[in-house]
Amino acid sequence: MTTADLLLAPTAGAHGGPLLCVRRGPAGHFRLSYVTEHPGDRDLRDVLWDRTAPDGQRQPMLYLNCALCEMPVRPVRSTRRPRLGTGTLFLVPDGVDTSQLVRTVLPPVCLAHAPVAARESAALQHGYTALLVTRHRLHGVIGTPYRWAGHRVQQDQVNDVPVPYGTYEARWTIAQLLVRELTEHTTVDLNDRADLTEAR
Repeated sequence: MTTADLLLAPTAGAHGGPLLCVRRGPAGHFRLSYVTEHPGDRDLRDVLWDRTAPDGQRQPMLYLNCALCEMPVRPVRSTRRPRLGTGTLFLVPDGVDTSQLVRTVLPPVCLAHAPVAARESAALQHGYTALLVTRHRLHGVIGTPYRWAGHRVQQDQVNDVPVPYGTYEARWTIAQLLVRELTEHTTVDLNDRADLTEAR
């Protein structure tokens, strides 16, 4: 670490040692950093990740693996509505407005594991909507925001608002959850066993 790279004094971690500081990134912008960074601390979009965040959400969401079996999800199609094409199955909590794009932290599920996920997921305990998603993209992260405060890094007010990749806020967030944006989707019925099938 050079003086030119370090803008703010480090902030102490849970055990009293230095944890966070601010350095210039590859694009020349200042960004939140660990005093000692390790491979995997940042994702491919250059956002810093909480070292205690479980891979059980980040990896399945990134690689589109099933939330239950952690294997790649197979494409699904509707036999009753073939014009929808093939897509990926996502479950979102009841109350989410599915009339427009949806942002979710819940990884996709295999068709075979969807009923178990709907029954056992804490996020879906009050009901769910099944979506056949034909277009989606990584949107950003949810995490702990930080800011400059008297030449120190200080934690800001925590919220669950997704922070888009490529923004100023993303450079000042320690990510805990990966957010995927579902841009084209159709509501489907998991209970209609004659409808949904794995695409071959």
